[in-house]
Amino acid sequence: MADDAWTAPEVERAPAKRPNVVDLATRAVSTIGKDPGGYLLAGLPPALVGLVFGVGGVLLAYAAFFAGMVPGVLSDDPGEAAVMGMGLGLGLLFPAILAATVLVAPMIASLHRAVWRSLLHGERLTIGSALSTFGQDLGKVLAFNVLSGVAIFAGVLLCYVPGLIAMALLVFAGPAIYVHRLGVGEAIGLSIRSAQDEPGWHLGFFALSFVIVLVLQYVPIVGMMLYYTAHTLFVLLAYRELYGDGDLPRGYGA
Repeated sequence: MADDAWTAPEVERAPAKRPNVVDLATRAVSTIGKDPGGYLLAGLPPALVGLVFGVGGVLLAYAAFFAGMVPGVLSDDPGEAAVMGMGLGLGLLFPAILAATVLVAPMIASLHRAVWRSLLHGERLTIGSALSTFGQDLGKVLAFNVLSGVAIFAGVLLCYVPGLIAMALLVFAGPAIYVHRLGVGEAIGLSIRSAQDEPGWHLGFFALSFVIVLVLQYVPIVGMMLYYTAHTLFVLLAYRELYGDGDLPRGYGA
């Protein structure tokens, strides 16, 4: 293991020739076509949690916003009404987001492992795939999702583009934690080095990955379910090409 958690030993790094990103997308579509039901059902649990907390959190926030405005309106102070309403609304929205993260993040990690096993051993995805390894490396999974979420959110606030940059730099960090069980710092370092080694390929891969996410978001229900499995498959196909399917990624051997 590397002495520095953010760097890897200089041995057998990711191959110089990267896979064609369009070919990866084609392989992903072909793989899903062999078991569309499995890929749909496997994404159902996190999709339902996201839907319930997303819609429910927004509704609660609006309800709290208007409820908080009542005292200010009654006292003929619109400024106080707005401040109290926003305070109560955000006070309910952020806990809802945190609760959703605590539930969905381990499901996403579990789905990564299930898709990985499917790629390596041909195991079929089921509706229980999102829960099969829910508790594995829970601390690292939650720490990474909170850390990456804060970084991306902060970047989005800075004119959106920095948020996209953060997403691009972290695209392979999740798989490194979920599949190869690296530490958070090691996984982030691995993903950043991918961008440094081949910035053009990494940018093209992330761009297509981002387009896939955008397209799936506009497909009602089914798109949300496939987001958690189809997009995961696309990323893992690339990750496997770059870092292999051994016990550790290339470059992290003894």
